[in-house]
Amino acid sequence: MAELTVVGGDYEEVAESLGQAIELLGQMKIEDLAGRVVAALPSSVGGGEFAGARGKLTRERDELATVLGQVRGGALGASVSFAQTEEELEQLSQEGLNLLAGANAEVA
Repeated sequence: MAELTVVGGDYEEVAESLGQAIELLGQMKIEDLAGRVVAALPSSVGGGEFAGARGKLTRERDELATVLGQVRGGALGASVSFAQTEEELEQLSQEGLNLLAGANAEVA
């Protein structure tokens, strides 16, 4: 995993450091990155704003996990329902074949 170099003071260096942080977001957990990004912010930007953004990202992640869980549950339910329907159709087909065989035997 790559390490983020923390810089301070010069806005160009801070922007570059934050650009690196954004690239690393996909590779690192938010908890690991939080302190590093706050340290890279210029002193005119408080950590409170970042903490608020971090909280929002955490809430969105949790909401996404909830929705994903619901989707997985729905997919599992649909799969079970499909399997049950398939079994019922097979049973009905077999009963229909049995009726035809019985009717054929009576005619013969």
